[in-house]
Amino acid sequence: MKMDNKLGRWMKPLSLLVGLALSVALARAADPVPAAPVTDADGNFSGKVMQTMTTAGYTYVQVDTGHQKVWAATTHLTVTNGDHVTVFGALPMSGFHSKSLDRDFDVVYFTGKITITSDANGVATAPMLPPGHPALPGAASPVLPPNHPSLTGLPASGAPVDLAGIKKAAGGRTVQEIIFGSPQLAGQMVAVRGRVVKYNAMVMGKNWL
Repeated sequence: MKMDNKLGRWMKPLSLLVGLALSVALARAADPVPAAPVTDADGNFSGKVMQTMTTAGYTYVQVDTGHQKVWAATTHLTVTNGDHVTVFGALPMSGFHSKSLDRDFDVVYFTGKITITSDANGVATAPMLPPGHPALPGAASPVLPPNHPSLTGLPASGAPVDLAGIKKAAGGRTVQEIIFGSPQLAGQMVAVRGRVVKYNAMVMGKNWL
């Protein structure tokens, strides 16, 4: 009888330990494997179009990159399921709600440029450019709106950026002053002078520098 009492006293904490170990093991097994980055350093990615929707001047495409399926959006684009596309300079927006679609997206990659590199049959296609736009020297060249000045001279990705000769704007602030003075500057308009090193045209109706 005494032996049974001792065994009973040990069984309860032992059961708790076993249950805790099992819970930890199950939690670890349920942890998702970290997903591979969708874009490269320039915000570009490619893949096959799985779904497409056009509404309110925007075209949404679900792209299978080979690792995961992600949504991208750009201004109106004629694209078909099965087309292979390349998305350039994508800007991710998490928890996005589309009013026109009445749909929530975990994340949408907004971009000013999606090119169709081959159709659903694998036939290569030339990128579509705005009317009157000069030929692009390379696939990664940004598509500019009509009459936009040339971007010649912008450094390539990873190339050193020449910051010499950039003077503080008259009556403006430096980036450092804005960061450290943000409590006092909240709600105010500030001027900053810098050098443009990247440009995305008409993403969500705006040009991004």
